Amino acid sequence: MTFLAGCGGGGGASHASAPVVPKTTSAAGSGTVRFAIDVPAGTTQAKARKPQYVSPATQSISVTAAGTTTNINVVSGSPGCATNYNQPSIFETAVNAQPRGVVEGPDGNIWFVEDAGYSIGSIAPGGIYTDHNFGFYENGIIVGPDGALWTTSPYNSLLGHITTNPVAVSYLNGFPYDLQYIAKAADNTVWGTAYTSGPSNVVYHVSSTGAWLSADTITTQATTTMPALGPDGAMYVTEGNGVNGWVARIAESAGVWSLTNEFPLPGIPFAITNGPDGALWITESTGHVYRMTTGGAITNTYQLSPGTGVAIHTLPDGALWIAEYDANKIARLTTAGTINEFTIPHSATMPYDVAAGSDGIYFSEQNANIIGRFNFPVSCTATAALPGGSATATVTAYDATGGASGGGHVLSTQTAAVTVTPNTTTTVNFVLNGVVNSVEVSAGTINQNCANSGSVPIIVQAQDASGNAIIGPGNYSDAAGDPLTFTLSTNGNGTITSPSVTSPSSAPALTWSGTILNPQTLSAAVSGGTITGTITSGFAQGNCT
Repeated sequence: MTFLAGCGGGGGASHASAPVVPKTTSAAGSGTVRFAIDVPAGTTQAKARKPQYVSPATQSISVTAAGTTTNINVVSGSPGCATNYNQPSIFETAVNAQPRGVVEGPDGNIWFVEDAGYSIGSIAPGGIYTDHNFGFYENGIIVGPDGALWTTSPYNSLLGHITTNPVAVSYLNGFPYDLQYIAKAADNTVWGTAYTSGPSNVVYHVSSTGAWLSADTITTQATTTMPALGPDGAMYVTEGNGVNGWVARIAESAGVWSLTNEFPLPGIPFAITNGPDGALWITESTGHVYRMTTGGAITNTYQLSPGTGVAIHTLPDGALWIAEYDANKIARLTTAGTINEFTIPHSATMPYDVAAGSDGIYFSEQNANIIGRFNFPVSCTATAALPGGSATATVTAYDATGGASGGGHVLSTQTAAVTVTPNTTTTVNFVLNGVVNSVEVSAGTINQNCANSGSVPIIVQAQDASGNAIIGPGNYSDAAGDPLTFTLSTNGNGTITSPSVTSPSSAPALTWSGTILNPQTLSAAVSGGTITGTITSGFAQGNCT
């Protein structure tokens, strides 16, 4: 018997078909059982399938059928997992205005700058979006040397400093010139490229506390674009003059930083990153991606769709991910040369950056005011033996080893009818339902001036017992496998559309016609089963004038 348990979120994305199983000989009256499992964070399998899961805390799984329970420890004996990068599901969150740089923050949320909105945005796993006022234009964003978020503010010659717990926005020292892109060095300092107020062919050095280190300013032969820490501890910077391009190498010796090389490129480079293979990977304006050694040798060239690649990053799946600004695509490129390009469903969105979050691959759609997220279908397999005949089978994932007898929390489960034929392999598709421990209810911001009619999304975010967001594709259930329904209500004069929430794919909204009560208190009640944790409700609030 083969069980393919859909353990990941994808908003209904189909799961990859099971690989062919060699014929096995089972004991009389039993059949071969294969089913999919989730894997714990930090393992090779988890890194390969991080974009999609019910819970990354899964450490074991049990299958119970016909009075027989088989427990499998995912940590010690898990089978392989395969991600199908040909069938992405896309989720999109509308944000303030002109999102650009994107990064996963120290709190596990996705953080991004909103240039035209003068804001810093954050999205929690599952889709809860929050806007934080910044007050200036911004461009790049990194996790800085002190664990806070650092962001450049072109035209203002300053660096923004954002803490996440609690959220607080401040500014590092004012500088004589402004920066465009920044990157952290091996010594925990920061290097940045020039923007508008100073010479264009320079690279600036900033201490780990935000002090401008003017004595370390490096002058190059052409306009600099983006810095990156190389595999050898040196900093590498893309540069070009409109006709020719180079990669500059800046290294430290005996406490002194200097420009050691400027390696020529066939095209004009833009983005650069330290690859998973100890080489530098570089994008340029015609869609080429170059692999360069630290000695300046180009060993491979790959062709994407024509269009500037403005961002390239090595993400946890071990591949290079690229924002194709002028091609309206996000690309995935492996070191073996496999290319997947994903077209964004809106035209000319100018994708600006890409980052990995705990629940997917995020990217900014600058001209559409959207943060997108990709999820990919995943199939994992394990084997067990069950008695022949018809029975119901229950597949359950736990956050501790030992399966049903291990004492862990139930993270996801599903029960379905199966028929086991002795000495054969049969495929049964399972989609595990996330077991809810607690729920948070929040809403988007009521539009400015609290217009007499409108609509804002309501986010119902369920967490499992390990504190991870449940993202589907299954429904919500309790530990006994009973389906749960969360019914939403409000004390105001608005109306909640689709108030019954049964899965992460539910899309309730607060709508109103007439003067809106500001704020409105949202609440939720659970039925069909029980949850161990709490339901936390919030407000729908606007800036009414």
